Amino acid sequence: MVFAAAMSTHPEPAVAVGEVVGDLLDQLGERPDVVVVFASGPNVAAMALIVAALNNMLQPGTLIGATAASVLGGAREAEHDAGLSVWAAVMDDVTPVRLEALPAGDGQLRIAGLDDLDFEHSHTLIMLADPFSFPTAQVVDALCRRHRHLKVVGGEASASAGSTGTVLAVDGTTVRTGAVGLLLGKLSPAVEAIVAHGAEPLGPPMTVTSHGPPGTPASTVSELAGQPAAARLRAAIDDLSPGVESADPTGALLRSVVLGVALDEDGPRFDRGHFAMAKVLHVDHLSATIDVARPVPVGTTVRFHLRSASTASSDLWKVLGAAKRHAHAALVFTSVHRGQTLFDHPHHDADTIVDALDTTAVAGMFCTSEIGPVAGHSAMLQSTVAIAVFSERDQ
Repeated sequence: MVFAAAMSTHPEPAVAVGEVVGDLLDQLGERPDVVVVFASGPNVAAMALIVAALNNMLQPGTLIGATAASVLGGAREAEHDAGLSVWAAVMDDVTPVRLEALPAGDGQLRIAGLDDLDFEHSHTLIMLADPFSFPTAQVVDALCRRHRHLKVVGGEASASAGSTGTVLAVDGTTVRTGAVGLLLGKLSPAVEAIVAHGAEPLGPPMTVTSHGPPGTPASTVSELAGQPAAARLRAAIDDLSPGVESADPTGALLRSVVLGVALDEDGPRFDRGHFAMAKVLHVDHLSATIDVARPVPVGTTVRFHLRSASTASSDLWKVLGAAKRHAHAALVFTSVHRGQTLFDHPHHDADTIVDALDTTAVAGMFCTSEIGPVAGHSAMLQSTVAIAVFSERDQ
């Protein structure tokens, strides 16, 4: 079992491919079984040519990939710039995955490709999805409820602001819809799936008690514990920073608030790590409602959280510390709301992961939403970093 990763920031895709391939072959010493490609900047438009070149030059058994607004490789991050990050491995028992959502009548969707996969004899699914054409949250939830042993780690591509802009790759083909991935069987390396949330609790846990008038989407929260949701949010912020409207005239503090949604109502407690974070999209002070980036059914326990650079950094170090003992490589899916948007210096997540795990075989992308485990259940997340850490099977 051998892992490697290489990244080029050259603006010419052909040159970037040459640099990456040379670096990977020097590290591996043999043809890889698996290649994962992440491309940003000018490489997005050239993704089909890049995939063809990598297939021809590396001749992997399986290749998947996705375009992204930003990518990372080793200890570096290429944010909103040219980046080609490629991760490669020599390992067994890996199946390429291609999923697509197709109409099934009555407004329902059928996920083509799921029935062809052997989840019972697999332990991890690495998933790269298009956010505009694929119901990622529903598919991940259904898979993990049906196959409770299965870990799903990955993210939604972030290279496009609209539909048709995402490019995914599976083996020699590029597609613009659905999802691609790697299904790791029992003979493949062990994977530990970890998530760093980067947010601390703000106010008490509360129950969603109303969405408002009939027909209001479940992503709009009208009442929390019987009180207007916007008032509950304002009270939580005032407790943290009295007079915040005068102290924070730009609203930066409010933009740092996310809503934690409990995935397991039977859990023993509702503290940090128990919630899946969802971005607060809008606060309507007239109707006293808040809109969040995921459905939140009535009866769900939620808790406001505050994102900060210091919490994000300490959380990442903490989860990596528990995973570093046998780590050989990692695939990383970090939020577009991290990077230099959150930290005051570049390369924070990539540099921290390489340092903590003591391996340079690290690659990944910045995502609109991430996929990883919360309270033992994989789910779609936001404003987090989800990491698949690879280690020896017999350890």
